[in-house]
Amino acid sequence: MRKDEYSVKIYAKEYKLGKFKKEYSLFEDKVQIENKEALSIGLYENEDNLFSGINGGFISNTLEFFNKSYDRGMAMSILDNEIELKLNKEIPIAVYSIGKENEGATSVYLSEDFELGINENDLLICLKVNNVN
Repeated sequence: MRKDEYSVKIYAKEYKLGKFKKEYSLFEDKVQIENKEALSIGLYENEDNLFSGINGGFISNTLEFFNKSYDRGMAMSILDNEIELKLNKEIPIAVYSIGKENEGATSVYLSEDFELGINENDLLICLKVNNVN
C-alpha cells in the first residue's frame, strides 16, 4: 500500500445452504499508511462473540450465528497467505462453517472461485479497503 489514508471495513455475510441471508458490520476505521506497511488483520471467535480488527485494535460483536454450532461443531477456514490488497474490492478472509444435521462441518478453501453451500450455515468474513483521498 502506498502512503495515504484508507478506510478499512470488516463485515460478515451469513449464508444458509449457500444462499445469502444477512450482513453484519463488524469493524470500520480509517488508517494512515506512512510507508509500505502491512495491514495486520485480526479475527477470532470466543463463544458467541466475534472479535475483529486491524493493527491490534479489536471490536467485539455478538452474533447469534455461533449459537447454531453447539450441537453440530464448527470449522474455520482462513485465507492463509499474504495478499496484495486491491482497493474498492471485497476480499474474503475467513469462513466459519456449521455442518448439516448429523454431519460435521467441512472446511472451505478460500480461492478466487470458492463456493458456499456444502455446509448448512456459513459466515463469510470480508475485508474492503478504500482510498479516502
